[in-house]
Amino acid sequence: MFGKNHKFNNYETIIAKDVRIKGDLKTGGSIAIEGEIEGFIKTTQKIYIGESAIIHGNVSAKEAVIKGKIFGNIKTDQSELATTANIVGNIKTKILGLEAGASFNGKFKVGTSQEPIEDTFIDRGSKQM
Repeated sequence: MFGKNHKFNNYETIIAKDVRIKGDLKTGGSIAIEGEIEGFIKTTQKIYIGESAIIHGNVSAKEAVIKGKIFGNIKTDQSELATTANIVGNIKTKILGLEAGASFNGKFKVGTSQEPIEDTFIDRGSKQM
């Protein structure tokens, strides 16, 4: 399901491993993240959360490949959680791929139902970067 070498040349925005961002990120293009973000992330395209990435905030995307850590809710059309993924929050997606070993602590809703799932409270003010 996941390639060993992920090619970043297909992404319009790349957040490198040594980059830390405090604030929300909104884009209409694809994004790859290896760094740390404290804030909400929204894209209308694909998002790649690399193994070294740490996200403190909600993520919204058309498609997500997650190998890193997310402390927040995820809303996508399609989500893939790799063995190294660590999610603390809720997931709402139409299609979910889950590799053995992925860590997930929260509620999930898979399919086309429009019923909401309870959001977890994300207190961005208490996170230290």
